[in-house]
Amino acid sequence: MDPATTSLPAPGRDPALSSAGLPRRQVWLIVDGPDPDNYAAALAATSSEYSIAIGGVIMTGRPVNPDHTAKPYEADPAASRAIRHDNAVRMKDLLVRHGRSDVPVYEGGLAPYSTIPHRVHIDEHVLDIAPPLPDSQLAGYLADAADRIADLPDTTKVDLICAGPLTDAVHLMSDERIRPKLGALTAQLGMFGDPQVATMAGGRRQFNVLADADAVRETLAGYPGPVYMIPTDVTKRAEFSFANPDELAALSTTPAFDHLAEMYRRAWPHMWEPRGEKIYVHDFHPVELMADLDTSRQPPVDVQAGQPQDLGRYTLSRVSIAHVPSPGPGDDRAEESRWGEIDLAATPDPQGPPRFLATDVDSDPARHRDTLSRVLNAAPSQPGLQDTSARQLAAAQVVGGSRTGTWSPARRQQGARGR
Repeated sequence: MDPATTSLPAPGRDPALSSAGLPRRQVWLIVDGPDPDNYAAALAATSSEYSIAIGGVIMTGRPVNPDHTAKPYEADPAASRAIRHDNAVRMKDLLVRHGRSDVPVYEGGLAPYSTIPHRVHIDEHVLDIAPPLPDSQLAGYLADAADRIADLPDTTKVDLICAGPLTDAVHLMSDERIRPKLGALTAQLGMFGDPQVATMAGGRRQFNVLADADAVRETLAGYPGPVYMIPTDVTKRAEFSFANPDELAALSTTPAFDHLAEMYRRAWPHMWEPRGEKIYVHDFHPVELMADLDTSRQPPVDVQAGQPQDLGRYTLSRVSIAHVPSPGPGDDRAEESRWGEIDLAATPDPQGPPRFLATDVDSDPARHRDTLSRVLNAAPSQPGLQDTSARQLAAAQVVGGSRTGTWSPARRQQGARGR
């Protein structure tokens, strides 16, 4: 295969595979809890409209402080762990309401940074909209999730959807038991300068990058499969906005979606209304793109260096990563001021790891709302593994099997139980 091309072949049995059949495919969802769109991602990932074979949900924690006058970086470790736990329970509660009580939910690691002021850490004080489930409903910690993935048959391909910081994705890819199983990764990640799109972080800075820039650097350099980034430039289109939570709630026809809409109502006066902002369901997009990678839904796509191609609603371009700035000893102020950005190389390296950026999207508002309504109101998907499509398998084996880049197996020891 031409190394400048990522070829995702048409559906069908790969003759190189054994007569026992295609490998099985499982998808894991990694979220961080505070924002309601993380829970929207979970509804989408377990929707029969997409039929994603969800293996589990990992709840990455954010640094928090119960003193709402504290500065953003003044985190309380005990409080951070407690809030992560509460968010994991909230996630499990939503899945139970959706009819997917079988999906295990794990507490992940803690992302090292957060620039979100504690006064708008809504999960600390406004999201308890129903009696919580018993703690025993949770499946454990990140190390337990890693053990579960490692115990899957060697023929299983594991894809990752990342709707928050990449803290836990780095831990999984650094585990030698898991690394050979990893397939595609889709992530809501980055901000590349659309002048009409503003973020709280400002400029080209984006929260999921800023929260753990080291994890972003290591994932983009060393993740063994293809990585698909959907930046805020794409997810925060004006056409995708909702003026208020009632406008979003008008799409709901099910109890689970009603519960999600109530989360948005409770978050509204803390997160969006004071800043005059509208609501965007950012974390829905990496789930939709993962579903688009399933060949039963989409035709083949070839993404060559410098030649964008469409996949579902998205336009993808192959990219190479030049630099991910982050603060650290000896960093100058110019570097620190760009913390939360991702620098792309001027010309993609065809020999480099397969990295793709969604550079455009079909932003028809009617289609967007119809998609949200269909997916979030659909019946829950059925438990179990799915057959990996030949195209998905090729993406993981052909372009992802070289293990290019660098990574550190010792980096994320924070996955230990009870971190």
